[in-house]
Amino acid sequence: MNGKIIAVAVALVICAALAGCAEERSETVSETGTSVSTVTSSAASETESETTSLTTSLTTAETEKTTVSETVETVQTEAVPKIEVSDLKAISGEKLYFTPECRIIEDIMCENEADFPAPEHIALARRTAFADEKCTDEINRHNEDAANENGFIPVKTADDIAFSVGACYDFDGDGELESVVVLDLCPTPSWFLGCSAIYYIDGTNILNIGFGGIPGANVYVLDFGTDKFVQVDKYNSITSMGSDIYRACGDTLEPEIVLNSTNWIEYLNGVFYCTIKYAYMDYPIVFCEDGKFRQLGIKEITEEDFAAHFENGQEYLDCLKADGNTVTAIYTMGYYRYQIDTDNDSVTFYIDKNGDTVVGNDVRDNIASHIYDNSLTEEVDYSIDISKLDVIPYSE
Repeated sequence: MNGKIIAVAVALVICAALAGCAEERSETVSETGTSVSTVTSSAASETESETTSLTTSLTTAETEKTTVSETVETVQTEAVPKIEVSDLKAISGEKLYFTPECRIIEDIMCENEADFPAPEHIALARRTAFADEKCTDEINRHNEDAANENGFIPVKTADDIAFSVGACYDFDGDGELESVVVLDLCPTPSWFLGCSAIYYIDGTNILNIGFGGIPGANVYVLDFGTDKFVQVDKYNSITSMGSDIYRACGDTLEPEIVLNSTNWIEYLNGVFYCTIKYAYMDYPIVFCEDGKFRQLGIKEITEEDFAAHFENGQEYLDCLKADGNTVTAIYTMGYYRYQIDTDNDSVTFYIDKNGDTVVGNDVRDNIASHIYDNSLTEEVDYSIDISKLDVIPYSE
């Protein structure tokens, strides 16, 4: 009996001990679980914090990169603006070159033979033309038509040659009248447009200064004071003409600018612009202080020289380069016409005759290799800059 009680008591003590251990283990596990849970939560929090921080950093970096990129693009856009040829602004520099003022005397033409001040000059011109083989060829061709057509006016004597127009003036300043007389070799009506012979007469001296396709001409006096010239515009056809300039000296005219092509000459601000129809461009010519006409030659200049002649010249060159072009050469004709060669193309343009507007041309105006360089006047000047040209007031 006592043994059973002792066994039961021992069993109860063991169970109690086991229960206590279990409770203690449970508490330990719970505490350990809490601890693990806490550590895990802390690690997750730190990971989340690091992820958030990294994401924020990457976002900030991308934003900064975008900002930098936008800034770079903005800087590039501001540094290389898009400039066209027409945007160039020419600069007029300090006056370093000088030309005498030219007074152009117009309205000296006479169309009525009865009003011509020197009728003897017309008579001399008629006799000379009637004896000139080149004139008689035209006259004979006209007379063949006149023989077969009613109403045609034949030319049988010198007096039958028609007076077209003329100018009588003291061209050389010697106090006596000289004349430019234009004769119609094929009096209308005619199947031909006509043919004219042009003569310069001083006293009994006579000089043929050309033939025209249509009877008629305009004559001007170019007076520089001590030097005087005669400009004759003759008509080659209905749509073309030829302008020639002669020096009036003594009893004759000496050619200064005489071309065998369709051309016309315009004077403005001290410069004579000779436009040649089939060259598709005009050429600046300056009357120099030593009394000679000189065409402005073509020369190569530097980028710095080009930029110095335009307010935004360097910006324009930078724009060409930003578009992928390499500037290989720059040429100018008196700083009036320009040509910029690149490894891709050529750009040609000129300054408006008033000096403030830039006008673009196509590539056929390639001035660097043009055939008319060094051919319009006896001498060529490569130094005169028309943007720095000043006109000396007229003086007797």
